[in-house]
Amino acid sequence: MNEILTEELPDSKVGKDESRLFDKDGNLKAALLLLIPEDIFYIVEDKNMSREMWESIQEYFRPYGQFTINSLRENFWKFSMEKGTDVDIFAEELIKKQVKIASEDISMRPSDSIMKNRLLDHFDSYPSGHYSGAVTVLRNDASVSFNVVVNSLRSNQMNYKRAHPEPVIAFV
Repeated sequence: MNEILTEELPDSKVGKDESRLFDKDGNLKAALLLLIPEDIFYIVEDKNMSREMWESIQEYFRPYGQFTINSLRENFWKFSMEKGTDVDIFAEELIKKQVKIASEDISMRPSDSIMKNRLLDHFDSYPSGHYSGAVTVLRNDASVSFNVVVNSLRSNQMNYKRAHPEPVIAFV
C-alpha cells in the first residue's frame, strides 16, 4: 500500500495517466474508509488524498512515536526487582517490556542477547554470590539463548532454595 501512496502524480498536461492515478487514489480512499472504525472517522473526513488519510491514521495509532519508544526502552534498562524474586517472574517482566517495545517498533526490540545479559546482570548482583558461578559460565558462552539462561537460573534457584529453606515458624 505504501508504494501506491508514494507514487508521484504525472504532469497535469498528461490527462490519461493522471485520471488513472486519481481513480487509484479514489479506490484507496474508499478502502481506507471501509477499514477504519466509525469512531475515528473524524480524523480522515477532511482529507482529500489517500496519502493524507493514511498519514492521519498512522499518526492516530502512534501518537507519540519516538518519545514512546525511548520511554519504553528507558523503562526496560532501569527495570529492577528486589533480590529473591523468582527467575520466572523476572524473565516474564522482561519479556513484557520487550513486547511493549516491539509493538511500537519491531526494529527497536531488545535482542535475545540483550535480554540474556539483562537477566544475568540482575542475578549476578545477589549479595550471597550464589548465582555468580552460573552467571559467569552463561555470560561467557555466546551461543546460549535467553530461554536456556532462564532454565539454567531456574534450576540454580531451585537448588539454592533447597539448600536454604525458608523458616516455617516465626518466633515473635
